[in-house]
Amino acid sequence: MNHAHHPDKKDSKIDRIIFFSDAVFAIAITLLVIDLKVPKIEGSITDQNFLIALANEIPQLSGFILSFFIIGLYWTVHHNIFGFVINYTKKLVWLNLVFLFTIALMPFSTAVYSEYSFREEYNSLLAPFGVYVVNIVMIGIMNFVLNKYIFNPKNKVAEFYSKSYVKYGKIRSLAIPAIFGLALLIGFINVNLGRMTIFLIIFVMPVIGRMQRKEEKKAVQEN
Repeated sequence: MNHAHHPDKKDSKIDRIIFFSDAVFAIAITLLVIDLKVPKIEGSITDQNFLIALANEIPQLSGFILSFFIIGLYWTVHHNIFGFVINYTKKLVWLNLVFLFTIALMPFSTAVYSEYSFREEYNSLLAPFGVYVVNIVMIGIMNFVLNKYIFNPKNKVAEFYSKSYVKYGKIRSLAIPAIFGLALLIGFINVNLGRMTIFLIIFVMPVIGRMQRKEEKKAVQEN
């Protein structure tokens, strides 16, 4: 007896994978906000004390902003690569699920990072930053694995993609975990310098984008 789904259900199954993935991304971003608290004024009720209370929330706010844009970046990547998917397999479903697991960990690792990496009394600790870095590295590796599986012609799950798109998609997948891994290594020498290293992303990602556009433009001219 054949237990495979009806062939007409293929598109709806792909849509369910995408909708479920979008929900996980949305929930992860939403949970980031929970760690943000309304400032509570200690002492007399003055604007100065309010600003002091607000400043105490900067660590959580900083972690939220960083993680919001990282999750948003991976959502756009996920959205783009699944735009080429025309078929699904059990392996694709499970690879996507493991990738989403790493995304779902972000609120926890962000809370750890925010609580222990920005406050003066914990400023010398490297382990909380390490927890955050490990999470980002896991996301990057799973994003690479997902890219590699989807765009492998042998798996027959995607169509109409260019070689340069696949090439630079893989480069992007590894660039972020590479930068965070480097940041952690530098952190063993100087914790604060290690934390600052992660902002290399702001400069590296546009460079990769320009390289891709240049290569695609060259390919069009040659054709």
